[in-house]
Amino acid sequence: MSAQLDLKKLTSNIAHEIVNDINNLKEALSTSSKKLAASIREASTESADRVGQLSYYIDSEIKKVVEVVTEKYSKMKSVFTKLAQQLRDHLQNTEQNRKSVETRLTAIEEDF
Repeated sequence: MSAQLDLKKLTSNIAHEIVNDINNLKEALSTSSKKLAASIREASTESADRVGQLSYYIDSEIKKVVEVVTEKYSKMKSVFTKLAQQLRDHLQNTEQNRKSVETRLTAIEEDF
């Protein structure tokens, strides 16, 4: 009977050790899980901050490019407007010169 009692004690001790090992493993996994969750939250927050900064940077760079393009467009528009006005003036002067030459030619022809 003593052997059976020793066997029961040994089995009970082994079961306690297994339960303790399982509980320790469970606590270790729980701690690791909490640390991992905290790390993921921190990385998520950091990524969100970076995304915000990147978005602000992209918006400011786009604004700069739009300002430069708008300024260049305005300058080009001004240049083309001046060029068109000069071309109109030139055409008017050419037409006046043509009429003046025709008038003079007519006068010269009449003198002959």
